[in-house]
Amino acid sequence: MKALRLCSAIVCLVIAPVTSAFAASKDTIRFVHMASVGGQYSILSSKLVLTKSTNPDIKNLAQQMLDSQTQINDQLMGILPTSSVNVSVVTGSLDDKHQQMLDRLNSMSGYGSDQEYINTELVVIDWMAENFQGYAKGGEDRVLKKFAADNVTTLLQLQQRVKDVILPVSPSNVSELNQDFVRMVEMNGQYEVQAAQLALNKTHNPVVNELAHQLMDDYSRINNQLIAVLPTSTVNGVVISATFDAAHQDSLTQLKMLTSNSFDRQYITTEISVGDALVKRFQDFSQNGYDPVLKDFAANTLPVLIHDQQRLKGIVLPPWGDEGSY
Repeated sequence: MKALRLCSAIVCLVIAPVTSAFAASKDTIRFVHMASVGGQYSILSSKLVLTKSTNPDIKNLAQQMLDSQTQINDQLMGILPTSSVNVSVVTGSLDDKHQQMLDRLNSMSGYGSDQEYINTELVVIDWMAENFQGYAKGGEDRVLKKFAADNVTTLLQLQQRVKDVILPVSPSNVSELNQDFVRMVEMNGQYEVQAAQLALNKTHNPVVNELAHQLMDDYSRINNQLIAVLPTSTVNGVVISATFDAAHQDSLTQLKMLTSNSFDRQYITTEISVGDALVKRFQDFSQNGYDPVLKDFAANTLPVLIHDQQRLKGIVLPPWGDEGSY
């Protein structure tokens, strides 16, 4: 028995350093960061909207989002000690991009606040769902891989729930909504062109290269079409900014820091998330927009956006893994 106990002790001494020495890959750490920040943003934004909104549909959505994201976040914190990721990776706070999104939401009220909540939640949930699906298929940490797989369905249900919300439009909102649509198209168009240029400079994947060329051509054309139709619309005179807002600038900054396979994955994931949100905005405006010129522009542009999304979602990248080691 003494020998067995001694042997057991020796085994523990040998095994423990090996377990603690197993380091998480960059992709695994990024996945944990994404799950933590995305979940925290949804929790905080939903709590905020529950105190601000008077729309029962928005409040019901916010409560469902709060409950589900809190459960996912609790699961993540519960399993981290048994994973390859040190718990200290999760700071419990938002990064600059999502803090700025939350601050913007907090500064708004009424219809504008509800619309902003829907738009940002769609982007965040798309981002999370895409990453959870990716890690569930190819993640290297078994504990986190199971966590991702267990929560994919919940995130997809939340994604559909957000897409199903339709906000009422009143005449007092018309001018604001038209101008907001123009600024949204302009900002995303400029972002897409610059992101595509980054992809052309960074990617070694011919499929990603070909896609970046198409996206650059499509969005350059969309930007020019918008400028051409504005003088005949009710939104003539809106100043088109030459700079990005903080969220778009942060996204570009993150892409600039990545290389090779990690860049390709982040670029495609971001493009899918941004594109899904754009398709929804163009669909809504093509059906419910009050400016006939911009409404036609949205309807004519929508097939291009849908086609781009189909191409993006059809791209198959190598499995998750360390930089350059797929």
